[in-house]
Amino acid sequence: MALEEYREKIANLSEEELKLRDLYLKALSTGEIQGPQTGYSSIDKPWLSSYSDEQILGDFPKCNVYNYLKHCIEKGGFGNNIAISYYGTKVTYNELIAKIDETAKSLTALGLKQGDKISLCLPSCPEATYLFMAANKLGLICNIIDPRINKKRIKECIGTDTKALFSIDTFNRKIAPIGRKLGIKNSFNVKVSESLPQNLKRKYNLRFFYRIFLEMKSYKKFQSLAKNVTSVTEAFDEKKPAAIVHTSGTTGVPKAAMLSNMNIISVAEGQKYSLPGIQPGDKFLQIMPPFLAYGLVCGMCASLASGLELEVIPKFERSDFVDLLLKHKPNIVMGVPAFFEELTKSDKITDLSFIKYMIAGGDKMNVTSEVVVNDFVLKKGAKNPMVKGYGMTEVSSAVCINNDNAENVVGSVGKPMVKNNIKIVDVDTQEELQYGQKGEILIHSPSIMFGYVNNAVEEKKVKLVDSHGMCWVKSGDLGYIDSKGNVTISGRLKRMIVRPDGHNVFPSVIEDVISEHPAIEKCVVVGTTSSETVNGRIPTACIVLKPEYFGKEEEVKKELIKMSAVHLPPRDVAKRYVFLDSIEITSNGKIDYQRLETIAEEKYFAETEKKVL
Repeated sequence: MALEEYREKIANLSEEELKLRDLYLKALSTGEIQGPQTGYSSIDKPWLSSYSDEQILGDFPKCNVYNYLKHCIEKGGFGNNIAISYYGTKVTYNELIAKIDETAKSLTALGLKQGDKISLCLPSCPEATYLFMAANKLGLICNIIDPRINKKRIKECIGTDTKALFSIDTFNRKIAPIGRKLGIKNSFNVKVSESLPQNLKRKYNLRFFYRIFLEMKSYKKFQSLAKNVTSVTEAFDEKKPAAIVHTSGTTGVPKAAMLSNMNIISVAEGQKYSLPGIQPGDKFLQIMPPFLAYGLVCGMCASLASGLELEVIPKFERSDFVDLLLKHKPNIVMGVPAFFEELTKSDKITDLSFIKYMIAGGDKMNVTSEVVVNDFVLKKGAKNPMVKGYGMTEVSSAVCINNDNAENVVGSVGKPMVKNNIKIVDVDTQEELQYGQKGEILIHSPSIMFGYVNNAVEEKKVKLVDSHGMCWVKSGDLGYIDSKGNVTISGRLKRMIVRPDGHNVFPSVIEDVISEHPAIEKCVVVGTTSSETVNGRIPTACIVLKPEYFGKEEEVKKELIKMSAVHLPPRDVAKRYVFLDSIEITSNGKIDYQRLETIAEEKYFAETEKKVL
């Protein structure tokens, strides 16, 4: 049978037939039965060998996130367990549901109805959880915004259709006037101290008494509205968005992704299957904020659905990571790779035996860093090496996790979650490639977003429907998949550097080679402008040296040039080397490529001019 004919036949199978086919594919990949495979990941699905028959055949609950949480609490029997821990304040799961229900009454008192949008400019705090879940119960759309971004961007994110605005007090001097200009009548000031124990609340309020905003109502005023409402109307529509999460825009224009209830639930359930060692009562360090899909879906929703105790951290700096770990001793922590790289630099850490899972996602981690971090944490007693995940806002955060340490491939980001499908396509022809061949990663998943808010042009670039009616998200990431289903990221299309001669250079290839040198603490390759031509960019290696190599920049540079000449094609090497004290990081912990390009360019030309003089 021809390949396209085979694909057409698969496309015409019913949902139940597809499940039975997945069981057959699992048996093929485990060797339980013998038979030919096509060599194409989207057809063979070799990752199914990592999942049980029940997980393959099971369906995700069809309900809103609020009722999904209630279902998980009842099924797991963890209603009396601690759900939220906030500077000494403890909230059980039963109390959490009660607080959500009261918050839903207050939202109802504002006259809000299904489909209305509320905007939250909040970090990780208990009120963010109460508001999101309460809005979800009522069928409202929760638009979650990073309060740290600039005024113009906040105003764009809030939009003219927001019916109620909730903003954290530490940023209200900036946000309150925006709410007024947009004509938002229901605008509320949420203090960091709202849920603090009384002794800490008094200290905070005395210290920051000036944070009073006449143009915003107090959160206590909002809470008091609940007494006027005896009942609320629950709502659920699987075809309507539950949340709007804004992309960071570090490599492009920020966009607002609409996520549904089923998007969020599918990731939460998939995470349970992929990390079976997580148990109700485990402590989770919540440092990833809810305005990131990673923080909202994997951090808040999936963790609560698993019965974890969320240690809520409203303000997080990368430099605080080690101290927070040692203070709270969480069993599970999620973050971007840069956070975990901090561990290896600390002499404070003597014991990490409390750690079950350290989950890294949100940015690429090179092989050298992975090996160094794993070696360090395992020697300090961590239960497992680092768990690596992969995803994007447009698929509600995670789509892959390395769920089995015995099968972990260093450098990979794991295998697709049970209901997901991944294929690698040729960048130019869009034809699917076979195992081991590099191309763009495309994702099919129940977690694919509805789309972007008022941005059909950008949405069309990301979402595509193939000739068999199957919807895929174009990740913009380059990589390959092996015959076991492990996905490896090798670069990013948007980071591709086009040289003045038209040759395409992928930075991660150069970074991986340079990072092998013992002197290198960190390496990021960006494109800088040419001094000879208007077109094209020059591959430039931004390098942070280990302390013992300070002052040896020229010597290291010569060695790197020799290394690159041996391991890379002549046109795929860095042509410029810039030594920096640190690599620019965004407020979300990701590498700030745009800022780094500017810094590298300025430093290179300044040093060149100095040599000429």
